[in-house]
Amino acid sequence: SGLEPASRCCTFDLEGKRFFVCHGDDHSRYREALESKKYDYLIMGHTHEFSARHKGNTLVINPGAVTRDDDESFLQTVAILDVASGEFEKILLSPEYEAGD
Repeated sequence: SGLEPASRCCTFDLEGKRFFVCHGDDHSRYREALESKKYDYLIMGHTHEFSARHKGNTLVINPGAVTRDDDESFLQTVAILDVASGEFEKILLSPEYEAGD
């Protein structure tokens, strides 16, 4: 199939864009990747909370988490990314626990 398991962090190209993907708890590798300015997208996790922001030319996305936390206010989320346009969408998997309820 040509697929290999990823290590804690990996890089790859897709549709002419450069990706850095890491769990997010390796702060030094995360900072190094972000400061290198060579990635279009930096995807990370660890906090289980959705976030998306631009840092220079890099879009940093934390898609959140799909597993339930013990906290009743925990939101199960994923993200969909259009690689070509850079547009993304946060998908809420647990609408019964939306903020404010």
